[in-house]
Amino acid sequence: MTVVWTHADQTDAGLPMRGFRGRIVFYPKEKAGAQNQPDKDPGRPMKVEGALTVYAFTVIADGKLSPSAPRKYFFNPEKLKKQYVESKQGPAYEVWLPWDGVGGPPKQICLRTRFDGINQGAVVMSDSASQLLPGVSQVPDVSRIASGEKPVAPMSDVKAAPGGGVEQAGYKSTDSGSTNGGTAATADWWK
Repeated sequence: MTVVWTHADQTDAGLPMRGFRGRIVFYPKEKAGAQNQPDKDPGRPMKVEGALTVYAFTVIADGKLSPSAPRKYFFNPEKLKKQYVESKQGPAYEVWLPWDGVGGPPKQICLRTRFDGINQGAVVMSDSASQLLPGVSQVPDVSRIASGEKPVAPMSDVKAAPGGGVEQAGYKSTDSGSTNGGTAATADWWK
């Protein structure tokens, strides 16, 4: 089994979602004498019957996997049949794994794929695939601030005042002409 993942955005049930698209290709198990059976060529992709499960672990600090239970995406044999596509290389299966809404923070995700063949068939596990799910950074873009652009607070940080407007949280006046070695005016702090 070979699995290739890529991050993607897709509308799911009317909502813009971000997640992963995967292409899974299956190959027959190599056996002695397989070269005499053209339908069992180990280098040629094949159709399969069975269930596919993808486990998605969130990667936390220091590259460790989150201790919480992984997300589990299950494709029963009937659903897996619907994921079948004919590619240039031969039979393949394409799956979509929705993660969350578009615009979330970047996340590192580890994906592991398992295939269980029908009627006590083969159980095949993929290697771990570490994938970056791009998103909106929660850290201010220092390069924009350094270039003279005014910083903009994320919308989640703006709080409405009781009257419906925006309430000022604080203000510190500085005078660039003060004799005590004052700093630049507050309005010009990013320049």
